[in-house]
Amino acid sequence: MNFYSSNLEKKSLAEENLWLNISRPELKKAYSQTQNYSNTLARYNAYLNSICLQTFLSWLQGWLIEESQLQSSICDRDTLPSLWEVVNGTAIQIVDSRIILIPCETMDIEELRVPQEWVDIPSFVGDYYIAVQLNLEADANDCWMGVKGFATHKQLKNFGQYNWRERDYILPAESLTKNLMVMLITQGLQMQEQIPALPTLSEDDARKLLEKLASPCIYSPRLQVDIPLNNGQHCWIIQNGDNDCTIVVWVVCSLLLVKSV
Repeated sequence: MNFYSSNLEKKSLAEENLWLNISRPELKKAYSQTQNYSNTLARYNAYLNSICLQTFLSWLQGWLIEESQLQSSICDRDTLPSLWEVVNGTAIQIVDSRIILIPCETMDIEELRVPQEWVDIPSFVGDYYIAVQLNLEADANDCWMGVKGFATHKQLKNFGQYNWRERDYILPAESLTKNLMVMLITQGLQMQEQIPALPTLSEDDARKLLEKLASPCIYSPRLQVDIPLNNGQHCWIIQNGDNDCTIVVWVVCSLLLVKSV
């Protein structure tokens, strides 16, 4: 990985946006590892998240060891393939803090858009959400990744705009904290808003949803499910296509709150 000089990285971390170069081998590796998804949209999502995760984590681990001897790790590594089939984002852990990386391929990030799953499912919720900008359209030798800032879970719940069509939370870029040092300084503080426990999904409802979503033609199953349950809730299914054409490989038996406009 081609990083900027150590002094520039530290300055970027503390004062400006962090910028990291992405090498050609990393692009090829991410591409080869994300070809067995069920559709084009899922492959693209997995490709972006794979590049984002490996690039950021490689830099982060080196920086943490140098600065504070802290360690970082990927949360639920084994479930990433099925997660990226339908949801944008990846969780990493630094001591007691859970950080969600949200990548987006764009020339300029105007807002942070976080899928509802990362905000309203108790087992998915993070402490911090990082907006990551990827530029992959340039020459392969000039691709890069920029960290535009972060928001806390409390910010998203209290000040984020909920988009019911896409089922995500939105914060403008100017509301993000650019200084990543703040995350380390605030380790141990309560950054999560209290959210209610969600009821489990009955076997009958799960079976019906599996039947409905077991179609490779459905590109975004998280937006297709809208079966009324108690208190106007719906359930979220993660599906994945593999070489044996087994469509559904993991069901999250949690319910999301369906927001009103």
